[in-house]
Order: sequence, then C-alpha cells, then structure tokens
Amino acid sequence: SMTRLIFLLTFLAMGCQCGPSTTPPKPTTEEPAEQKVDWPTLSSDPDEARKQIIERLEKEKGAVVVIHLDDQVLMDRLPRIQRIFTEVMYEAKRQPLMQKAMRSADHGLKLRSPEAFIEYLGITEEDPLLKLVQRRLKERLVSDAYLSDDEQRPGSSAFIQEIHGTGAQIVYISSLDFIRSGVGLTRALRVNGYPALGARSHLMMRYDADQSVDDASKQQLKTIESLGPVAVVFSQSGLLMKDAFPNAYSVCVLEPGSEDPNDSCWSRWSAPPPAARVEPNPGVGKELRPLGPPSENSTPLDAGP
Repeated sequence: SMTRLIFLLTFLAMGCQCGPSTTPPKPTTEEPAEQKVDWPTLSSDPDEARKQIIERLEKEKGAVVVIHLDDQVLMDRLPRIQRIFTEVMYEAKRQPLMQKAMRSADHGLKLRSPEAFIEYLGITEEDPLLKLVQRRLKERLVSDAYLSDDEQRPGSSAFIQEIHGTGAQIVYISSLDFIRSGVGLTRALRVNGYPALGARSHLMMRYDADQSVDDASKQQLKTIESLGPVAVVFSQSGLLMKDAFPNAYSVCVLEPGSEDPNDSCWSRWSAPPPAARVEPNPGVGKELRPLGPPSENSTPLDAGP
C-alpha cells in the first residue's frame, strides 16, 4: 500500500541505526596503573651498595626504610652490658670481679652478650652469684635506664641521616615493649644522632606488654604497608620482611666486631679509614753510621751563602 511505501522510503532516507555505533569513545579519566620498577641488584660491596640505596631513594619518592633495632644493627650494646655487670659485682661485694668487669673494654675485649661476660668473669653454675646476675639482667637489660648507654656503630648515624635527607620515611622496629624500653630507645637514638620521632621517622614497638611478639610483628607489618613502598630493610639476618616486600633491598648487618666469610653482609656502615701512608726509608739496605758531635754552627742548612 501507499502508506507502507512512504514508511519504507522514509526509513531508508534516515539511515539504518542498527549497525555498530560510530560515536567516538569518551576519554577515560582513570590514571594508568603504576608500573613496577626493576631496581638493579644490590651490590655485595657495602660502599657501592650504599650509593645504590641513596640513588634509589632519591628516585622513589615517599619510600620507606625499615631498621631493626634489636640485634645491634645500629648501636653497640657493649657499654650497657659492661655497666650492668660492674654494678652487680659491686652489689655482691665482689671487688676483684667488679674491677675485672670495669677493665674488660680496656683490654680490648668485646663482650656484647651476658653469656660471654659470665664466662669471662668465671661465674659458675654453682656460684650463688649467678642467680643474682640473672635476676638483675632480667630487670635491667631492656630497661630505660640502661638502653641509653648504647653507642652508635661508626658511620651509621651519618648514613641514616643521609637516607632521611632523601625524603624517605624511616621506621625503627623493636620487639621490646614501650612501657619499659620506649623512652630509653628514643633517648639512645637522639643522643647518637639518628633521626628520631618526627614527621618521617617512626618507632614501632609493643605498646602492650602482654602482646605477643608475633602479634606485634603482624601489626607493625600492616602499619608499614600503609606508609608507602618499602625500599630497604636493615636487619641482622637480612631476611626480615623479605617475603612481604620482595622488591625491597634486604641488607644484613652483622653484630659489631663480626666478619662475614662470604662478604655478603655488612660489617661496617662506612668506608674503612685510609691506610696510614708509610714513607720509604732511605736508610734501608745501607750502612748505618754513627752521628758525629753536634755542630757549633747554628746557621740553618738551607740558609744559603
């Protein structure tokens, strides 16, 4: 019919809209996903590794650096141990042992563990003094009054300050509880020149003495994840949080005075001092002649005619 013909012509004139749309897609406002950066493998040479760490932190803005405080990674607890044993020997009225404890460092001995000090002093299991020592160690080893005796390992505070200067966030972690040890740890960090408790430096401990170490570690890990990308983790084993942050540099730092036969761990925080320059001795291999009497002429040899 005429009506159907008019409808068909009209439909064809308008064009079929049943095919795929030719409307250009709207520009997306979503930001591209952050790409994972493949950082170069950390050098086994500590001096080169320190340069790599600073270079990475300068590029990775807002990165987090985690430092474990419990294993003498930053500070040497030798003065703390020596003070405790000296006081206990004085309390027990063991004058010879007290003097021996006081002079231990003077003899070049590095007794950084209670067990080593007990053996050095010759305290046996049968000696009643051992129980007093164990009781006092439990009371004082991690108390505020003694933690601040710890001394920085040479070069450590300067390097941590350099890390802080890149804009990185520093997280000190410890399994000690804040009530007994918090003030002492904070004081030790400040006295030894480390960035302590600021906008970009945090101290994470057990804030409840009854909280287990495992629960505290899980809570610390969760908090660290919220701060930003973790770039470096310093610990004695080099395994701390390695599974949680596989892209971070894991640096193992040996106890003071220790050496790694494989040279895969740091034994120092700074380059060793340059060797003393030894001037060649022109007299070596030559006949030594006795000096004559002093000259009566006071004129310097280089005074000229």
